[in-house]
Amino acid sequence: MESKNFEYNIEEDILYIYKSNNPVTISGSIVYNNLVFDISSDGVISGIQIENASKFLNINKNLLENIKTANLRVITQSNTLLIGWEIQTGDDHAQTINNNFVFPRNKLELTC
Repeated sequence: MESKNFEYNIEEDILYIYKSNNPVTISGSIVYNNLVFDISSDGVISGIQIENASKFLNINKNLLENIKTANLRVITQSNTLLIGWEIQTGDDHAQTINNNFVFPRNKLELTC
């Protein structure tokens, strides 16, 4: 079975997207509204959890169940952090969903 870097829990409406398929040790997280960013032991964002994903992304749960690919981007520039993702669904109503957020790095607090 092919390993994926995402998973969707339809009952809880939570979407997880990871930067890679390889397991990473998580040392903490950053919570921002419906987003939870997983921080690896080397201090980088290794994944994101989107709570109430269908409402947050304004997309039907059935489309989220049919995700074909998901990519997480994290770019650090001086005092800002750009976090974005691209999700592609593969059903009869295929869509590409892009989201980007810019955060001041000094406003995000790590929770261990």
